[in-house]
Amino acid sequence: MNILGINNAHNSSISYGIKNEIVFALAEERISRIKFHVGFPRMSLNYLLQNKKVKSSDIDIIAYGGYKGPSLEATKDYIDCAIKSKNKKTADRLTKSLNVDHQFSKDFYENIHAFFKDKQIIEYDHHLCHAAGAFYASGYDKSYIMTFDGRGDLQSGVIWEASKSNGIKRIKTFCELKSLGFLYGQITELLGYKSHRHEGKITGLAAFGKKTKLCDKLLNLISYQNGEIIISKNFIPFNKPNELKKLKQICAPYSDYEIAFAVQFVLEYIISNLIFYYIPKKIPLVLSGGIFGNVKLNQKIRELNHTKKIFIFPEMGDGGLSYGAVCLAQVDNGLIPKKLSNVYLGPSYSENKSFNISTGINFNKYNSIDLLTSEVAKRIYDGQIIGLLEGKIEFGPRSLGGRSLLFKADNKKINEIVNKRLNRTEFMPFAPVCLLEDAPYFYHNFDKKDKNVNYMTTCYMCTDIMLKKYPAVVHIDKTARPQVIDENHPKKIYYNIIKKCKELYGIAVLVNTSFNNHEEPIVMTLNDALKSLKKNNCDCIVTDTMNIIEYEDNKNNLEVSQIL
Repeated sequence: MNILGINNAHNSSISYGIKNEIVFALAEERISRIKFHVGFPRMSLNYLLQNKKVKSSDIDIIAYGGYKGPSLEATKDYIDCAIKSKNKKTADRLTKSLNVDHQFSKDFYENIHAFFKDKQIIEYDHHLCHAAGAFYASGYDKSYIMTFDGRGDLQSGVIWEASKSNGIKRIKTFCELKSLGFLYGQITELLGYKSHRHEGKITGLAAFGKKTKLCDKLLNLISYQNGEIIISKNFIPFNKPNELKKLKQICAPYSDYEIAFAVQFVLEYIISNLIFYYIPKKIPLVLSGGIFGNVKLNQKIRELNHTKKIFIFPEMGDGGLSYGAVCLAQVDNGLIPKKLSNVYLGPSYSENKSFNISTGINFNKYNSIDLLTSEVAKRIYDGQIIGLLEGKIEFGPRSLGGRSLLFKADNKKINEIVNKRLNRTEFMPFAPVCLLEDAPYFYHNFDKKDKNVNYMTTCYMCTDIMLKKYPAVVHIDKTARPQVIDENHPKKIYYNIIKKCKELYGIAVLVNTSFNNHEEPIVMTLNDALKSLKKNNCDCIVTDTMNIIEYEDNKNNLEVSQIL
């Protein structure tokens, strides 16, 4: 049984499953080079068919994850909320949502029939795709699931109960009029950033703020009561700035820091109360949907100590819908989807047979990982920024050693220097990576069984050792968003770079940030990486073909066979 999953909306993607395992997953942005690509993932699908040698005849089922149409529960909650809130904008919101969803559905069918003829197509609910991808990836036999985002099939949040034996059952549905994602997106727009893209900047800003009366004022717009999310008539379910007059008036007396703090406070307050109300104690909890890209919220949930375990799906945003759709189709055909072992599901660096380089590039070949990583460790010690391309790329928003920039974390001023080179303006510090054996020295109450640190989806409070030795990766609130790896990590060059830095130079923590220029997708190919190198984003590129690549000049381009 071979199943192709497709999401053609925000951050469009494909996933491909063989039997009960998902063997390939790719976001369209990585090939198109358009951040959060919206639309049919034509280039990703072509890559699967051409580079992965998948034939049309190999595919048994196409699973469409994204916009099946609203469930009965979502429709009922929408109507009930519209009546109670007396908000005149709810009809506008409904019309807009249904029209947008129809256009995505139309786009899917027009394009899929151009690729395939007479294939079975199954549509799945937006939030059910979030839930299924996360639950089956977790490997848990039983759990509860929370899926929260901006909107999808008229829903903004759903709570589920799941088991491998009985499937996934809907417990509570919150329509899109009650969207915490909309609230966070509205504040993102109000502060001069782009919703659906820059919410992480608001999370970073929040740590600089303090609690004010604005927290209560926002809770008058959207709040929690007895298991329900309650909204007032003044909560406008749009992200557009021209719809936010009331919100602007409420926030006007407050600083950007205080506004960011307040929206983060409201988010954590409502989600925490929903957990206390709906999620039984000491049972695993699985999280997915764009809301759970908020690493401070995820830290808050862990520190509630309410649930036995927590798993955050690494591709929690809409890019993960194709993955969830495959899982659902697998279950519908009698299969139990395999637990996620890692997110290195995209194209491999070595799959690209040729690339354009300039005559001014040096390829320095090394005969062993030991020699290569010793040289890389020395360069890091000397202050260089290393661009790493190793094996398959990551599926999801984080660079996790497949396509990463690595450098020292011992000088807080490095943030300003590197941000300038990358053309970034960030309020969060860079993220750290360290070995599992060292993590308890750097993070308070570190849980060695916490699988989320494999994927940089949560924060931990830092110890004094971390604050003093590696300030570049510590935020103003004394937290960091770590990646923690061990000797079993599939990226062997990545692991050995960190190990060599520690053994040779006493550097136990490195910065690991995404290998890309500001507002560009993470690099996929060597061509992408060379363009980034040319922009001075890094000092050299390290590849799994045992090369260190450096620029000398930018003269004539040549096509070179990748026999290196």
